[in-house]
Amino acid sequence: MLLGILGVVFGSLGIHSANARMATNKASAVAGLVTSIAAPVIAVISVVSSQ
Repeated sequence: MLLGILGVVFGSLGIHSANARMATNKASAVAGLVTSIAAPVIAVISVVSSQ
């Protein structure tokens, strides 16, 4: 869960940097943000459905 939160923070920072023209890796930042949001959601769903 902690890594998901860190992924969201760093993904958001990456997108912000790309929008400010300080970085060129916006696609990687978006991909990281999406996966760091999706992974905990999938984990919670799998734990809830297995019980």
